[in-house]
Parts: sequence; structure tokens; C-alpha cells
Amino acid sequence: MAFNYVNASGESSFRDVDVKKFDGQYVEGYCHLSRAFKTFRIDRIEGYMIMRDTGECIDLDHWIAQMRIVNDI
Repeated sequence: MAFNYVNASGESSFRDVDVKKFDGQYVEGYCHLSRAFKTFRIDRIEGYMIMRDTGECIDLDHWIAQMRIVNDI
């Protein structure tokens, strides 16, 4: 997935992430921008999630609800 992310310093960046884990508050996965595994706070993601395989834009709240069902959170 891809998304806009605002870090603790208020800096915004576009992240392309291969999600490996979602626990309800954090997304963990491989970030192509930093070329490393990273953890992202869900409340710092802005706007829509872009599904890379389809190009579909999904509302963040909708994605969270889907992931909670899949992960039984």
C-alpha cells in the first residue's frame, strides 16, 4: 500500500509499504522509501490508502475496519 505519512516532527512524506503486520494502532512493513522495515502509527497516516496492486484508493477508516476483521482485532 502507499500513503502520506506525517512523522513526529510534522514532516510529511509519501510511503510505499509492503505491510507485514497491523495490530490496530500500528502498521509494520517494508518501506521502499527508507529501504528498511518500519513501524507507522495509524493516526499519522493522512488521506487515503492506495492499494498498489489495483491502484484503488481506500478510505483509511474503511481499511482499518477491513484489517480488524481479517486480523480478528
